[in-house]
Amino acid sequence: MKAVQNISLLRMMATGLILMMVAGCAQQATVDEAEVAVQQESDRLASEMEAMEQNLALLYQGEKITHSPRLVDRLRVDQINGLLAGRYAIDESNYAEGIEKLEALLETELNTKEQGDAWGLIAYGYYMAGDFDASINAWKTLFGIEPIKMNMEQRALRALYQLYFRQRRLEETATVIDRLLVLKGELVPELTHAKAMVLFELKDWDGVLKNISASEEVARKKEQPILRHGLIHKYGAYIELGDTMAAAKVLAEVKDNYTDDGEYEHLMSLNPGEMRVLTGEPGGKKPRPKLISHVAPVYPEEAMGSGLVGWVMLLFTVDETGNVKNPVVVENCAVLNEGHKPKCAHSPSAIFDQAALNAIRQSNYEPVVIDGVATASQALTRVEFWLSPTTNESCSGL
Repeated sequence: MKAVQNISLLRMMATGLILMMVAGCAQQATVDEAEVAVQQESDRLASEMEAMEQNLALLYQGEKITHSPRLVDRLRVDQINGLLAGRYAIDESNYAEGIEKLEALLETELNTKEQGDAWGLIAYGYYMAGDFDASINAWKTLFGIEPIKMNMEQRALRALYQLYFRQRRLEETATVIDRLLVLKGELVPELTHAKAMVLFELKDWDGVLKNISASEEVARKKEQPILRHGLIHKYGAYIELGDTMAAAKVLAEVKDNYTDDGEYEHLMSLNPGEMRVLTGEPGGKKPRPKLISHVAPVYPEEAMGSGLVGWVMLLFTVDETGNVKNPVVVENCAVLNEGHKPKCAHSPSAIFDQAALNAIRQSNYEPVVIDGVATASQALTRVEFWLSPTTNESCSGL
């Protein structure tokens, strides 16, 4: 009997030992699996980065990249109504209400297209509310949805690089622009110059010149005008590098683009890093003047008679009293009216310039206040000119 008890005890001890060994093995297996997962994710990111660098090299060599189409489900009627309810609330400045409606919609069964649109509107709502960190997180959540429509991914990347640039997260801004370039599959002057502006802030002068040269090359191939503000950054980069001869050549090229000597001299007095035209966002947390009142520009008779619509981009100083000083035309365009607000590009024309300048000089702003003192600052605005599709009456405004 005692022998049987001893055998039973041994069996129990052995079973306990085996269970401990199994538990130990399972714990070790969990650790090993976690390490493998981390390594796999690291390898995946490294592979993606290597692929992006290879694709970027091809783009800067003048090649194009073709992407396969992505099949995404269509929006459904009930879900469209839910999305619109959130959007309407945001448009009415009820940001929290709009975001809450969209988050509730995400709790229902949505297809990938509907999820992407909901997260995009949530990101937009946070942006309008001034919560840029939450907007960034919403856009990044959108990238986890598969498949994501290509134009939605481009929209998200464009929003992200502007938000990162606003927060002075410059390295991240450059990376997002690279992703957007690869996704587009070709060099785009707007993006290569936006990257040049980021690199200017990072003091990567060679990188600035590389990207502006790429912008100019694409513009020449497409017979588009050279971006004038790109020349300003190019000039600044050569000055920083101490290449005075190259800077002088760019200076002459810049001057050829301006007919008014006073306008040219004013532009040359600006720090190139201040001309953040492409993103439309002020850099960092630098305060900007706020518009209080403006006078609608007078539609030029010549433009109205010719059925032209367009816009003028103006850069100017708002002084300590809120008055506009030294307005400068940065970009302009005019095209034939097609029944909607002007969306023209690469069609420069000075036909609206004087009307825009006359209007902006009569505008009034709330000046920037730093440490309790009103301070002069730079501002940028676009004055639009369009014709009503039904009455052909003129419409214009800041």
